[in-house]
Amino acid sequence: MQSVNAEPCSGAYLYGVNDLGQIVEYNPALNSSSVIRETGCVTASGTGNPQANAFAYDRDRDQMMWAYQSGRPTDPPSGLWYWDRGTGSISRFALPCALLMDWSAFGNYTNCGGDYMIKKVPDSAVFYQDAFWFIPSRQIYNNYPRCSLVKVPITYTAGQPTGTGQPLVYDVSGGDCPGPTSGLVFGDIAIQPQTNLLYGVTATPSGEVFKVDLSTLKLVGQGTSDWQLILAPGTDKGVQIAFDASYTTLYGVTAGNAPGGGVWYTIDLNTGVEKATGWTSSPGPRDIGGAACLGATPTPLLNKTASSPMVAAGELFNFTISAGNAGDADMFNCSLSDTVPTGIAAVAVDNSACSITASGGKVSCNLGTLSPDTPKAVVHVTCRATQDGVYTNTALLNHFSSSGVQAPPLNSSATVEVQSPRPFINKTASPSTVVPGESFNYTVTVLNGNSASVDMTNSIVTDPMPAGITAKAVNNPGCSIGAVGASVTCNFGTMKPGASNTFVVTAVAESAQSYINFATLAYSAHNRTQLPLRANATVTVQTPKTPTFTKTASKATLVPGESFNFTVTVTNQAVTAIANSAVTDPMPTGITATAVDNPACTLGSGGASVTCSFGTVTAGASRTAIITAVASAAGTYNNTASLTYTVGGVRQPPLNSTATVTVQTPKTPTFTKTASKATLVPGESFNFTVTVTNQAVTAIANSVVTDPMPTGITATAVDKRTCTLGSGGASVTCSFGTVAAGARRTAIITAVASAAGTYSNTASLTYTVGGVRQPPLNSTATVTVQTPKPPTFTKTASKATLVPGESFNFTVTVTNQAVTAIANSAVTDPMPTGITATAVDNPACTLGSGGASVTCSFGTVTAGLLVQAVRRSSQL
Repeated sequence: MQSVNAEPCSGAYLYGVNDLGQIVEYNPALNSSSVIRETGCVTASGTGNPQANAFAYDRDRDQMMWAYQSGRPTDPPSGLWYWDRGTGSISRFALPCALLMDWSAFGNYTNCGGDYMIKKVPDSAVFYQDAFWFIPSRQIYNNYPRCSLVKVPITYTAGQPTGTGQPLVYDVSGGDCPGPTSGLVFGDIAIQPQTNLLYGVTATPSGEVFKVDLSTLKLVGQGTSDWQLILAPGTDKGVQIAFDASYTTLYGVTAGNAPGGGVWYTIDLNTGVEKATGWTSSPGPRDIGGAACLGATPTPLLNKTASSPMVAAGELFNFTISAGNAGDADMFNCSLSDTVPTGIAAVAVDNSACSITASGGKVSCNLGTLSPDTPKAVVHVTCRATQDGVYTNTALLNHFSSSGVQAPPLNSSATVEVQSPRPFINKTASPSTVVPGESFNYTVTVLNGNSASVDMTNSIVTDPMPAGITAKAVNNPGCSIGAVGASVTCNFGTMKPGASNTFVVTAVAESAQSYINFATLAYSAHNRTQLPLRANATVTVQTPKTPTFTKTASKATLVPGESFNFTVTVTNQAVTAIANSAVTDPMPTGITATAVDNPACTLGSGGASVTCSFGTVTAGASRTAIITAVASAAGTYNNTASLTYTVGGVRQPPLNSTATVTVQTPKTPTFTKTASKATLVPGESFNFTVTVTNQAVTAIANSVVTDPMPTGITATAVDKRTCTLGSGGASVTCSFGTVAAGARRTAIITAVASAAGTYSNTASLTYTVGGVRQPPLNSTATVTVQTPKPPTFTKTASKATLVPGESFNFTVTVTNQAVTAIANSAVTDPMPTGITATAVDNPACTLGSGGASVTCSFGTVTAGLLVQAVRRSSQL
């Protein structure tokens, strides 16, 4: 689209076409003209004969357009035509309907679907804002306004017109539009872009000069714009008009080959008055379309350079782009477009008129107008190389002419080669968890990878220690430790592709916390410092958690000579190992160590101590030793063992643990033997009872009772669960085994005496306490076996003399005079004939049938007991 302020342009090279169909270049400033070429679009009088008119020149594209109609088959086809001054080509690009013309009389054309406004080629036209403008003349159809202004947009492909858009019809019948009785024949029209005014001269009415303000245009049906009269008809001639190339001078020329044609004038834009230039061209033009700008043209300048021809991946560098205008006309709507190739990314631009896409793949700049007298626009684009390669980066400068025509883009390229080292740095800590004062190592590795294409130079690693960490040593001769161990610096110089360097820093932590330590690799490539790389390692320093150390005794109470165990256990609850762990365990006097089960332990001389070297105990692990010992005398013994160890090479405070044992002189158990009968008779059974009662606080073990029977006594039975009879019942042996503290064991031995006499039977108890054989215990039971003494048995009568029928009593008495009971005693008392028993007072007695007898079952009669029965009798 044309600018209001037109480019400065020199000369008045006006182009028109004569009746012979020739394109003619006119220069009224130099009073010269020349035929450029034939168009073939001739003009002849008569209905149906060819007509070429409405010429309009596009100054910016150097193209002229015109309308042509003909009904003759030998003529070119009707429609809208153009000539390209640069290439010389001529071509039709639109059909008649594009101009709302019904040209059906001129060839086989339709009437545009019924919507048309004229049937003849218009007399006047002008090119403006990429459109073909004309005012219809003579007869107008379909109720279009008498004074109409038609705008036909032109479409382009590669700068050449290829079609038209929808025509727009504006109503300019307001103001001084000629009335319908005056007729309306042109003449010509021209537009001055600076003022946006259309100027026109009519042939009918003769010589009227008018103007229309294009900024007030309204489409038909939406209002009217004024037709403003500048000069009334009758003064000027009806001339063809066109502005010069600078749009400052309006030229007019009389048309045609007839006498009077070809006379040139200038026209005053304010008064409309014509002034003859004094030059007549012959023949005169049929129409003039406009002026070409031959003297003032822009000359775009574009230059792109790179700050360095060779960079490394990751490195920042600049492209500098300068754009300017070395011509004598402005460049409008200037823009830079710079698509960055893959492998490079734009990260910044220093010109506020520019922007970068989010991906960094494109830079766009809106530079506006570049005038010949303004400084060049300079843009610095900061880029980062991302991968090796050779990259050519091309910037494009686009601009438009004052009429809105886009000029061919100008390009400029810069090439950058990316050759990169492959820097790598890694840092580790070992161990990663330590305790205050413990030494550990940082290992740092620096590498220029095998895929690198250039050396790394000035390779320096700086490794400042965090507060709380002190560097003590470094193993690489290229490295040094700073004051008070606060840092390590390594200068590895030039590292070729594939080269590597490693150094180990020995450090110590002072206090508990977590430390992140960063090492930084600085290096150069292509003699420029590159972005540094960093690596870090974390060390956690923990206050050491004290291991647990315990000592226990398997028995709290024992007796002299009894074996028992001490168990010592070390458990590491910390997250780091303990080292150099050792247990020392001196035995108190009276306790002797006799064995230890852990091969890491040894017995001291005479069992006076035990020493265990457990060494390193990892986090969560434990060590145990079982010490077998024996007490030699009664007493209470406190046995203390000590654990010494280090954490991270630092000696820790020792740990102690004590186990106490009480050694008691054993309390003798009670051992008794009793007889169930103190006196008996030969052949009588009785029991011996042996009882073991443990009154001590510890168990007795291996308890055995041996009980030899004296001659005359024979053991006949025993509890077979614990006891056994010897041969012929001559002895009894009871194995009671372990008798817990406070427990009792009992055995009952059934025996019989074979002859009278006094028998003392002694049983013995043997046992151990704590594995120690104790003195035997004895117990004796005595029984007396007597020859049995017969009982007395008497029967008496209560009356010595009586009469028949008189009752009297018989009394029978059994008296046991022996020292032992008599058993199964029974009295039978048959009555003599003539005596009848009638009653008996002892419930152990019964009367026989008819009182003929009495029977008494006295059973057992203990020693010294008297049993009586009184029987009442009567005489028959």
